Parts: sequence; structure tokens; C-alpha cells
Amino acid sequence: DISEKLDSLAHGDFTVEITEDYIGDYRPIKESMLNIVNSMNHTLNDIESASVQVNMSAASMADSSSVLAQGVAEQTDALRKLRDDMTAIIERVHETDSRTLAARELAGNAKTKIEESSREMDKLLGAMNEISRMSAEIANIIKTIDDIAFQTNILALNASVEAARAGAAGKGFTVVADEVRMLASKSAEAAKRTSDLLRQTAEAVNDGVQLADTTAKALYEAVSDTVSVDENIIKISETTRNESKYMDDVFEGINAISGIIDSTAESAQSGAASSQELSGQADILSELISEFRLK
Repeated sequence: DISEKLDSLAHGDFTVEITEDYIGDYRPIKESMLNIVNSMNHTLNDIESASVQVNMSAASMADSSSVLAQGVAEQTDALRKLRDDMTAIIERVHETDSRTLAARELAGNAKTKIEESSREMDKLLGAMNEISRMSAEIANIIKTIDDIAFQTNILALNASVEAARAGAAGKGFTVVADEVRMLASKSAEAAKRTSDLLRQTAEAVNDGVQLADTTAKALYEAVSDTVSVDENIIKISETTRNESKYMDDVFEGINAISGIIDSTAESAQSGAASSQELSGQADILSELISEFRLK
């Protein structure tokens, strides 16, 4: 009976029943065989249950790892697209920064030139005001000349009258008086023409002064506007530079996240492979346990 029971146990049959009474020195053998049967049944049943649980958990883990790997792959693609977009944005921001610096330089040059033009316009206004003042003085001189010509003409007329009274003795003096009167007339006419020219010149100068004043005011406004534009360009340049630095930091963060996601993807794929291997080993264990007959 002992040989038969041990042979059954040796072939994995743990459903044997030991019903015979073992007496004497055989009683401990029976107890040992009963303990072996109970212990192996209990142990193998626990192993079978654990194998089933491991198989289920491994399958679930494999599915989760596969889903995780797929999600990570999608995130990797999305992050790669985001990185490409960020690269394009950063390039545009850098380009904008370069153009802003160029615009700032141009605005500074324009400001300098406009300020120089404004100073030259101030000089022109001063010169035209001086011309206007000198024209007024020349007009006064012309008026004096005209008065002298008038008085000379009167004196020539008086001289002619006196020469006519003197008769033959005053003929030579009459010729001189006529010449003086003629010169006085020419002087008056020249003074009149000069006065007209001075009046026209004064009007032109006055118009030029008004135009120059308007131009100067426009230049002052242009200087003010150019200063405002330069200040705004400086602010834009500073903002663009800060945005460029921020974009660079964001890009570095994206690269770091990309590295983490890549590592997570590798870990997920490795976990999925390990889960599949564990599931395979659990199947093998279940197959091995199925070779035993248990209660």
C-alpha cells in the first residue's frame, strides 16, 4: 500500500486516499504521507491560484503598458510637432529682434538728421529775419535818397528859374540845372524801382519766413514723433528680446519633456515586454500545475 501510494504521489496524483490502518512502526509513515498529500494539495492549489492571478495581472499590465506606450507615442508626435512649431516661432522672434534693432538704428539716424535739419532751419529763420531787418533799413535809405532827389529836383527848378532871369549870363547855369534835374529824376526813378524791388523782396522774405516757420514747426513735430517712435522701438526691442529668452527657456523645457517622454516610452515598451514574458511564464506554470491531480 505504501509503495502504491508513493508511486501515485510520484506521478503527481495527490488525490489518493490513505484509508488503511498502519500500525506499529508504519503509523508515522502514514502520517507523513497524509501530511505530504495535504501540504502538496494546499501548496499547489495556492500556486495555481497565484498563477492565475499573476497571469491576469500580467495581461492587464501588458494591456496598460501597450496603451501607455501608444499614448506616449502620440504625445511624442504631438510634442515633436510642438517643438517644430516652437522652433519656427523662435526663428521668427529672432528675426523680428534683428529687424527691430535695424529699425531702431534707422530711427536713430532719422532722428539725428531731422535734428540737424531743425538746427539748419533755425539758422535759415535767423538769416531770413536778418534779411527782413536789413531790407527795412535799405527801404529807409531809399526813402532818404528819394527825398534827396525830390529836394534836388526842386533846387534844379529854382536854379532854372534864376538862370532864366539872369538872361544870357545864366545860360550855362541853365544847362547845369537841367542836368541836375535830369539826374534827380533818374535818381527818383531808380529809388522808386529799388523801393518796389525791396517791397517785393520783403514780401517774398515774409512769405519765406512764414514757410520756414511752418517747416520748422513740422520739423519739431517730426523730431518729437521720431523720439516717440525710437522709444517705442526700444520697448519693442526689449520685449522681443525678453520673449526670445522666454521662448528659448520654453524650448529647453520642451526638449527636457521630450527626453522624459522618450524614456517613459522605452520604459512602457520594456514593461509591456516584461508583462508579456511574465504572462508567458505564468502560462507555463499553469501548464505544469495542470499535470498534477489535486483535490
